[in-house]
Amino acid sequence: MANGDATGFDACVVGAGMAGLSAALLLGRARRATLVADAGTGRNAAARAVHGVIGHDGTPPERLRALAGQQVAGYPDVTMAGSPVTQVAGKPDAFEITLADGQCHRARRVVLATGIADELPPIDGLRPLWGRTVVHCPYCHGWELRDQPLAFLILRPADVFLGLKLTHLSSDVVGLLNGTPDPPPAQQEMLREAGITLRAEPIARLADDGDRLRQVIFTGGTYLDRAGLFVHPPARQAAPFAASLGCDMLPDGIVAVDDLGRTSVPGVYAAGDMGRRAAMPIPGQLVAVAAAAGTLAAVAADQELLLADTGAPLPWPASVGSDPESG
Repeated sequence: MANGDATGFDACVVGAGMAGLSAALLLGRARRATLVADAGTGRNAAARAVHGVIGHDGTPPERLRALAGQQVAGYPDVTMAGSPVTQVAGKPDAFEITLADGQCHRARRVVLATGIADELPPIDGLRPLWGRTVVHCPYCHGWELRDQPLAFLILRPADVFLGLKLTHLSSDVVGLLNGTPDPPPAQQEMLREAGITLRAEPIARLADDGDRLRQVIFTGGTYLDRAGLFVHPPARQAAPFAASLGCDMLPDGIVAVDDLGRTSVPGVYAAGDMGRRAAMPIPGQLVAVAAAAGTLAAVAADQELLLADTGAPLPWPASVGSDPESG
């Protein structure tokens, strides 16, 4: 169905961020009839620039997204939907995609790239600074805050390692407990050895100069001068489609995928920070990683369609968790 017909599309890509657009680009180049439906504002929309993407380091996220969308739309086998997806249902070769404008389409394969949504802690003044000087990723934003006084919020035990990472960016790093219990003694010792101090007081608010953090103000009236605050907030799936299709989830709510980006549901792939392999301890929350995941999922989808059309056996396991010998 290289150019599409009345029965629908070879693939539907749900989500038009870097993961989804990268998947659509490869599918378009493979001459697969592909529907791309946007899922809304990208997770990094609040950031000034995208970093760590070779050739585009420092590009504003919406500019990069717009450029990618223009390039993808230039392929004649790609259709850019003018309305977001409201429902995905069905099975391989007969997925049904419903759009908000009431249109319904069929697709043989589905690539989910709807991302995750951050659940920001309810600290007064945090949200306006999010993506600017209150940030989540030292790889994405750390260079811009180097050699300045930094803080990190400890929401879970793993956040101690975020603080250790920050010592490569600054010699002045403070961990904020915000009224939560102290870390275990072994972790406290690691922090002390790294030169990191802890502040236990609950945070009243963040003070700023425009879009730049200036102070962390505690409930007792004391304050801490800081130029940047790193926060790893909990996150949820930004869209319900993986759950409604029955995709297996990891304990942290991220979609389980295999090395090819396939979910536990045959014919459904997940790319970007919404999914990860169980062997990877955290999602790859970098634009470059998301784009690579979308590319890999598209190649896998194209190859599976090819094998399905020719009747050749799969040279790899059929889905997440399946037996390699039964593929």
